[in-house]
Amino acid sequence: MTYHADSIKESYDLVATEYTNKAISEKSMLAELSKNFTDNLRGKDILDIGCGSGEYTSFFEQQNYNVTGIDFSPKMIELTKLQTNNTSLICDSFETHKFTKKFDGLWVCNSLHNMPAKRRANLLWKFVRLLKPEGIIAITLRQGDFEGPISVQGSQRYYCYSTPEEILNLLDGNMIHIKTTENTWLGIKYFTVILKKPNEETFWSKILASVGEKTYRKIKFVKYYASKRVTDEIFMRYLNAGDSSLELGCGSGVMLSLLSKKGVLTTGIDNAKSALKLAEKIAEEENQKVKYIQSDFHKHQGKYDLVFNGGVVEHLSNAECDETILKMISLSNKYISIAVPNIDSPIFKGYIKQLHAQGVIYPLKDKKIDVKHLFKKHKIKLLDEDGYLLLLEDMRFAKQIFPNIPLTYTHEDINKMIHIESNIPKNQRIKYGLMNIYFGEIS
Repeated sequence: MTYHADSIKESYDLVATEYTNKAISEKSMLAELSKNFTDNLRGKDILDIGCGSGEYTSFFEQQNYNVTGIDFSPKMIELTKLQTNNTSLICDSFETHKFTKKFDGLWVCNSLHNMPAKRRANLLWKFVRLLKPEGIIAITLRQGDFEGPISVQGSQRYYCYSTPEEILNLLDGNMIHIKTTENTWLGIKYFTVILKKPNEETFWSKILASVGEKTYRKIKFVKYYASKRVTDEIFMRYLNAGDSSLELGCGSGVMLSLLSKKGVLTTGIDNAKSALKLAEKIAEEENQKVKYIQSDFHKHQGKYDLVFNGGVVEHLSNAECDETILKMISLSNKYISIAVPNIDSPIFKGYIKQLHAQGVIYPLKDKKIDVKHLFKKHKIKLLDEDGYLLLLEDMRFAKQIFPNIPLTYTHEDINKMIHIESNIPKNQRIKYGLMNIYFGEIS
């Protein structure tokens, strides 16, 4: 038997009432199983993924949490309504539903063991993206190595069991492991893994530690060459010495140091203290003066000739993308630029596959951000579009597309890398670049 979502939904519709009665008979488990989850929550907004007949949904509501429940079984949702008062309920597939907000906690109890391991793994990035910084996710699954059909009320239902190690290998590279517990319910062994999404400070402190006393340009030369090409060949086509620029979510601030070398007045904003420490280190190495501000960029005021960001909007909801664009417009005198991952590129797919093999999940939207549409929607005239980061330390993926380019590079090859990428036709850079960049003028 193979996995079919419709047959799974139908089987839950058929047994909804009996399923509820069994769950209610085990109410003593609710507080025990959820305690490690609620003890670590920093906020009140919980998403109950695959809420079933609503036992946990109701329990969290009674604990004064703001709960949203989602399930693709209409009969399960009807039963959840009988147990809850103020909960927001969604009858839809959590695989395809477009959520419009982020949550402090995701409760994923027995919701993933009816899908194959590969499909389950592809969902985890979505769950990570739904969490606020320092948000908590609790994942409960049947424990073991079984995969196949199980008879439930006369019908066959597909199951794929798992282990704590499998979940940790998939998520621990991008999450902080809090606790793993095991229990038995109705004679079946289960495990619950609880993880926390790190905030930006945790992410950047790791990068800062990895750089240490070394020169950033030497050990992160791939990022450096790509930033230098964008600065020289795109930004400086429109900017002049004495113009001003602001990068929102500046991270390491490499482009700001490179713009400063061209005489542009530069400012960067980021929430993460460690990111700004790294940015200041890079500016010092490049002998440049860049103004850095630790803050939420939505609170910033001022006017700049260019306002830009890269690697930011792909982590945002559609509504947050619009808010960010509007904020950029309010800060800009003339130009706006946005860079986003080119998730359709085979080079990007190979890069992400490599990250996943290392146990690192890169949280992204399920489709490419349409920056052109955002520009048009907010009346920004598109002046330039390009692709960059075609050359990586591991060139296996790019080599399949560009067989004549060299396989290996070092920090001494930065100018050579810029030359190689510049000479790849622009339409191919846009198609294959790991990142796409858009440069526009506000009306």
